Amino acid sequence: MDIAMTVHITMTVQKTSVLVLAMAALPICLAQQPAVTPEPPQVTFATKDATPLRAVLEIGLQSRQPTGIIFGENPQKLCETHSAFDIHTEQVRDALDKATVDTGYFIRDEDGVLVLVPPDLMAWQQTSLDYRYESFPQEEPVPMSSLAARLTGWMWAAANPMQGYGGSIPGSLDDEKIQLGTIRDESTEQIANRIVKLGSKGVWMLKPNKPDPKGPVDEQIQIYSYHDSATFLGSIGCNP
Repeated sequence: MDIAMTVHITMTVQKTSVLVLAMAALPICLAQQPAVTPEPPQVTFATKDATPLRAVLEIGLQSRQPTGIIFGENPQKLCETHSAFDIHTEQVRDALDKATVDTGYFIRDEDGVLVLVPPDLMAWQQTSLDYRYESFPQEEPVPMSSLAARLTGWMWAAANPMQGYGGSIPGSLDDEKIQLGTIRDESTEQIANRIVKLGSKGVWMLKPNKPDPKGPVDEQIQIYSYHDSATFLGSIGCNP
């Protein structure tokens, strides 16, 4: 082999080695590309006249934020004032803070559920939320409203085990069905939080079922699905 051919073969081998090394490094470079994080939803609520409750519910509906609302000794606290709102933010928590300003309510994050807590929470209302159940089974898919009625019945039974309860549950064939499964050793509030995180998400309320409530059986758990209640959620008031 002459000198010229030796040089040509050596250069070819070197070029091939460089190409193999570049291809081997390619997946590493691609793997190091930063992941694209989806932008949070823009929350917009602008009106000249609305109650804090309506603002809260509109924010939840827009963002599909799982939410809880506890009505305290004065259930009208979220409805007794009417204000202008001009809320434009990407942070749902900030929007809820603006919606409830001057109401005395504070917001706590319970594993992804933003719960509005009143300044005048009664001891027996907290007790109702704290009742724990050895087992709360629901294996069949049902609407959120059905789970709310069942949870209310269990809460009443925990408060007064000697009395039975019953009632009707309005609904539609188009209601979204969710499957809760069997929940063990959790409280009323924890179960309500689990429910509103399913499906299209929703909002739960501990709300009086009669004027001037005096105890746990005068309260109920109401749950509204953002899927099923979108058309009327903004019109819900503070009255029983």
